[in-house]
Amino acid sequence: QDARRDVSPATADAMLAHYIAATGADAEGFTTAFHWLGAQRNLRILGVFARLSLR
Repeated sequence: QDARRDVSPATADAMLAHYIAATGADAEGFTTAFHWLGAQRNLRILGVFARLSLR
């Protein structure tokens, strides 16, 4: 979920599962929020580039 780092899907899934297990968070709710946050971050980045292209 970060453009600055290449992380394999298997590693990302393992890290996410480890965090959920370690914190006791609701897996479904946390995963949903995690993906929404990633989408919001990417939309913000696209907005920055769109604004720069209009200058």
